[in-house]
Amino acid sequence: MGDLNPDAQVNGSLTLSFIALICNRFSAVTAAVSEFNIMAQMYRIFYLNKVFMLCDSPAQHIKNIKIEHINDLCLTLRMWMEEEDDNDLCFYGTDTEVMLNYLKDFYIYIEAAGGLVKNNRGDYLFIKRFGMWDLPKGKIEKGELPDEAAVREVEEETGIKNLSVKGVLNSSWHIYPWKEQTVLKKTYWYLMESDFKGGFTPQVKEDITGVEWLDPVTAREALRSSYRSLRESLREFVL
Repeated sequence: MGDLNPDAQVNGSLTLSFIALICNRFSAVTAAVSEFNIMAQMYRIFYLNKVFMLCDSPAQHIKNIKIEHINDLCLTLRMWMEEEDDNDLCFYGTDTEVMLNYLKDFYIYIEAAGGLVKNNRGDYLFIKRFGMWDLPKGKIEKGELPDEAAVREVEEETGIKNLSVKGVLNSSWHIYPWKEQTVLKKTYWYLMESDFKGGFTPQVKEDITGVEWLDPVTAREALRSSYRSLRESLREFVL
């Protein structure tokens, strides 16, 4: 065997280590992108206290229904909505975007926006509507951007001022009956901050009976007792 060159060994080790580092980082990025794509290919749409999902493949631990003909989607949904139990459901077998766009066309589709507002003490702004803790939100008007609508709606429903948008949160989806029809609603949510210290003005015409700052512990309790769509979409942001 020839003599071993210590410098060559060190350089070789460094080269291999560098290559390994690049490969590991590439694998991590690839995994993150793959995970993002998987997440992007699923929609969770709430109805009352249950949820149905639009997925690319069957989900675990819930009932799965394969949609081979898109016209079967709304018929199956109607039957599921009429059931009294709270069993969740997953639809797969057709592209998720195709299924979502079909629902948008079949139902009345509207978009809304709202905010999770935090003050400099770390408290969160909640409203009381129909006896339930909720967050302020409302329909996006023609020509409005979602974040503009969110600020306007929070101001109108609570009377708060000095709002600033700090980030984008998870959007939520739900369907509900309205005047013998069905509405599919997407709600854009934003993290906001305000130094407002004045009194609140609940928007009574929107059935809001109270507006309060809640400390983080109380806010988490309020979220747990609120609507499932709100709870599961935003609970990770109430810290």
